[in-house]
Amino acid sequence: MNLSHLSTKTARHYLRSEPVRMIFFLLWVAAVIKIIMAGNTPNPMVLEPSQQEGYNFGLVISLLVVMCLHGGALLALDVYIKSYWKFVCMFIVTTLPLFFFGLMLIHAPEALLWLILWLAASFLAFFFICFGLACLLLLDLILKK
Repeated sequence: MNLSHLSTKTARHYLRSEPVRMIFFLLWVAAVIKIIMAGNTPNPMVLEPSQQEGYNFGLVISLLVVMCLHGGALLALDVYIKSYWKFVCMFIVTTLPLFFFGLMLIHAPEALLWLILWLAASFLAFFFICFGLACLLLLDLILKK
């Protein structure tokens, strides 16, 4: 059996096993594409138009590295933790970069805005998942008594 075929088959099975994973992955890909496309737009916070670059490779590459690290951390937590605590860990892993990059929101170039938007969307998703799980746990504790 070919190793690349095995990894492709495993990835397809992982994404198809739960529809939420597929939606999350498609939104992640959309955010990556928007970050790449936003590298071409000029930064309105630069003082003079002569300081504008054609394409901001450094910013786009660093933001894509952050996206890959964030996605890899979420993937590792999803694969290796089998309990519902993985959503709390994912919530924490998403909250930390959101606080770090959220402080740069006021003068952020468009590519950074797309990263912050992705982090905010995943923060809200994990918040509602954790809130729902906490409500189910509380309801389960109340009904057991």
